Amino acid sequence: KPLMLIAVSSPDYGEVSMHRSGEHQGMMEMTPVTQIAIAAHSSLNFAAAGYHFMLMQPHKSVKLGDRVPITLRFADGASLTVQFEVRK
Repeated sequence: KPLMLIAVSSPDYGEVSMHRSGEHQGMMEMTPVTQIAIAAHSSLNFAAAGYHFMLMQPHKSVKLGDRVPITLRFADGASLTVQFEVRK
């Protein structure tokens, strides 16, 4: 069944928000989103040019290769914690 991602959080950051970047009238634009629909039997890639998380108010320093736990919360009440790798 499809899922609706409605919130994200991390114990390593005071605030985590969802955004989507894309081109609009020839300019790159980043827009906050409050939910992301994920179709059944599909995957969702996070990248700088597309859906991504904005991590703010860090509680500790991170370096390339570290992993940051981010908990995804869905409209049906389910949650999933994913270890994201810090990349350049």
